[in-house]
Amino acid sequence: MRGKWRLLVAICVMVIMTAMPVFAADAVGEWEVAESTYSFLSAGQRKIFEKGIDEDSDDSYEPVVVLAKQVVNGTKYVFLCQETDEEEWYIVTMTRATNKNVTFGTDNDLDIDEIAYSDKPRSGNTAGGLMIRTIKNRPAALEEDVRDVFTKAVTGYTQYSFRPIALLGTQLVAGTNYRFLCLGIGSGTKDLFVVDVYSDLQGASKVTSCKPLDLEAYVK
Repeated sequence: MRGKWRLLVAICVMVIMTAMPVFAADAVGEWEVAESTYSFLSAGQRKIFEKGIDEDSDDSYEPVVVLAKQVVNGTKYVFLCQETDEEEWYIVTMTRATNKNVTFGTDNDLDIDEIAYSDKPRSGNTAGGLMIRTIKNRPAALEEDVRDVFTKAVTGYTQYSFRPIALLGTQLVAGTNYRFLCLGIGSGTKDLFVVDVYSDLQGASKVTSCKPLDLEAYVK
């Protein structure tokens, strides 16, 4: 009798499981680009940006911060910007010549779904190379609730000390994934990192990925 009941239970379980919808591994929410709500440019940096922006461009950029500089027949400035019409992130370069003329360089989409990463973080600046700026801690870079998530996640993370530059985007899962652009400083290291943080439904947060951004891939 027990054997018949066990067989019946097994059949019922199989029927229920067959009727249940199957969720693919990629059936999570898409990454949603976060809107930039601030700018950390100094008056001088904004003047350089406005002089160099291509007036004939169909794109409308709002500069957020200078990420790096490079001395090449003047000074090349690398700006993190948001294209305001489509709310996409871009890395834009301008070069200020020794005669103070400013020319537009490149503008490359920082696609948060397909970010270019370096194999390892930079340990120093080579001659003529991009010099990562030391970004100060700016509370306004993250809204209060997002800042709380970030702070919880990086507390106790010992490899690098992170200073958030921007929330690039979010992804709804069983909780929320956050993708941040940060300045990371460690022993002999100063580089830009893309830091992913997962916040669960109970409010706990942790760093799930930390990779150096291949900035050179965006300034060619």
